[in-house]
Amino acid sequence: MSTKPDPSPNELALACLQIQSHWTPDERLKRLRADLRPMVKAADDRLVSVSAADYGHHERRGSES
Repeated sequence: MSTKPDPSPNELALACLQIQSHWTPDERLKRLRADLRPMVKAADDRLVSVSAADYGHHERRGSES
């Protein structure tokens, strides 16, 4: 019984890009890493992470003007 060798880092990166190329903008936002999302200052000075849904809504509204 023979096993396939592990893919190289370049092969993994290419496979990831191929998968991501089929994502819709909403899918990209849903998968956006929480640590890369924009932060906003709330009225009580707390820093709040913007959810993917809120960010997407803001981006769509900005593209309408």
